[in-house]
Amino acid sequence: MSLQRLYIAHVQLCEVFSKDTSTVLLTEETSKFSSKYMGYDAADSNGTLWVLGLRDIETKSASYVDTP
Repeated sequence: MSLQRLYIAHVQLCEVFSKDTSTVLLTEETSKFSSKYMGYDAADSNGTLWVLGLRDIETKSASYVDTP
């Protein structure tokens, strides 16, 4: 059932963002009980926020690889 929910969410995101020409990727760091988490969101041109995921991180300055 979890895989079905994930698939439906991916299809919905693809439908929304394939038609939108003005989107923004947002990240946010938060900590809880000495653990750090990075949240990933996307916003469409209407200002609707879509949660993409949450990841456990060591530090905000973790290495970042930019791929063209």
